[in-house]
Amino acid sequence: MTNRRPGFLSIQTAHGAQAVALAVLLVAAVAGAQSPEAEKGAEAAERGAERSEREAARADATASRDDIIRFVPPNRGRARRSAAGGTRGVDSSAVSRIRVAIVAPAEGLTTRAQPVLYWYLSRHTDARIDVVVTAYDAIDPLLEVTLPSPTAAGIHAVDLAEYDVSLEPGRIYRWSVAVVQDEARRSNDIMTEGVIERARPSAELSSTLEEASRRFAPYARAGIWYDALAELRTARVASPEDPALRKQEVALLEQIELHEVARYARTEAHQAGTEAR
Repeated sequence: MTNRRPGFLSIQTAHGAQAVALAVLLVAAVAGAQSPEAEKGAEAAERGAERSEREAARADATASRDDIIRFVPPNRGRARRSAAGGTRGVDSSAVSRIRVAIVAPAEGLTTRAQPVLYWYLSRHTDARIDVVVTAYDAIDPLLEVTLPSPTAAGIHAVDLAEYDVSLEPGRIYRWSVAVVQDEARRSNDIMTEGVIERARPSAELSSTLEEASRRFAPYARAGIWYDALAELRTARVASPEDPALRKQEVALLEQIELHEVARYARTEAHQAGTEAR
C-alpha cells in the first residue's frame, strides 16, 4: 500500500451509557481481550449504549419535523443504501464484531472534483484501515491509502483534496473502506464499498445555490448526496449547538436506511447539546 498524507476528519463523542461502552471496548482492545469475560462486558456496554440511543431517538421524535429536508434520489428512484460491511471469508474464528459502512447511498453523486468521502466505524480498532478509489474503466487505483491507526468509533472522512486527487465529470468511480484484520489472510477483511459519479450541476441547482441560506438543502433536493452531506457537516461544525442541523443529519441518514449510523449521529449530537446546556 502507498501511504500518503492523512486527510481524514473525525467527529466522535459519547452520551451516557455510550461513554461506558467505548471505555469497555478500549480496555478490551488494549488488553487484547477476546476472552469470554471481555466479550460479555462489551455486550453489556453496547446494550447500555443502545438504551441511551433509544432515549435520544424518543426525544427527537417529539420535535416538529416540518423543516426537515428530504433527499430526492436521482431519477426519483429509491436510494440504494450503503450496507455495513462484514467479513468476506468463511473462517468464523476471524469474524469481528466491527462494522464499517460507506455513509452514502450505494450509488451517489457529487458535483465536485474533490469531494469528501464519509465512512463509519462501529467500534475502536487498532487494525489497519485501507481506502481505495478506482475509476470503473481503470485497473490502477486513483487513490490507495492506509489511514493512521488506531481509529476510534464514529463517522470519519477522507477529503480527496488532501491527497491531490480529482474526479472527472461524467466518470463513475468505486471506492471502498477495508478493515484489515489479518494481513496474511485478506479474505478476512471487513469491507464495504460504494459508487460515486461526478455530475455537472444543472443551471437550476447553480441558481438555487446562489440564494440558499442552507446550502445542503438544494443539493439534497437535487439528489447530490455527497455535496449535501459535506455542506451539512460543515454547517454543523460552524454551529455545533444548532439542534435543527442535528435533526437534519439524522434524518438524511435514516432516509437512505443507514439506521445504525443515524443512531450514532443522534447520540453524539444529543451529548453535544447536553454539554452545551
